[in-house]
Amino acid sequence: MKKYKIDVFIPVGGIGKRLGGITSNIPKPLIKINNNSFIHYVINSLIKTKINNLYLLTFYKSEKFSFLKKAYKNEKFVLKLINDDKRKGTFNSLYRNRHKIKNDFIYSNADEILDINLNKLIKIFKTKKIDILQLYFKDKNGVRLENEKILNKKLYSKKNKYTEGGLKLISKKIFEKSKIKKFQKIEEFISYNKNNLKLHYIIIKEKPYSIDTWKRIVRTKKYLKKFKY
Repeated sequence: MKKYKIDVFIPVGGIGKRLGGITSNIPKPLIKINNNSFIHYVINSLIKTKINNLYLLTFYKSEKFSFLKKAYKNEKFVLKLINDDKRKGTFNSLYRNRHKIKNDFIYSNADEILDINLNKLIKIFKTKKIDILQLYFKDKNGVRLENEKILNKKLYSKKNKYTEGGLKLISKKIFEKSKIKKFQKIEEFISYNKNNLKLHYIIIKEKPYSIDTWKRIVRTKKYLKKFKY
């Protein structure tokens, strides 16, 4: 399968208050899972495709991420750290660094991994020339989705509710789609501009493997033992 050139942005500045003392000295994405920092699993799950640049948007204890530049120095992509010192939100950080965005990009949470075929999703995104492709999983605490925006309708039911997984495929041209630039979260930008964007959804079978809570960490540990990321 053809691998399309793409960049990656990962916000890694989360404090992780719900995990208590475990994140008092390190940012949440650096928590050790099966003797490896969780951010390694996230990055390794994403570099199966043709990444050109990988940007980590740092804030909380940003200096602790500097070791990653050495860890990935021999890869074909360039890993760069961007410190969000004002902490004005994910969209604001992307917008302030929009001059760095040369390719369409993956926007991925730093505290979860999705069990997906990323190259297949990128091919859909590229060939259909989508502005934003969002991933959703079935969740009783979620929301109803618009049927016309869903690409894989076999996994969709009007009876179900869905929650967004923490990974989006985004066109490099999205900042041209809105006159208003003052959004805190990328989700706020998407919601406001949904009628101006070519926005589509993919339903995924498994909910993300995350490290948000202790219960979720246990589930994620079991999953990661099965795979080499």
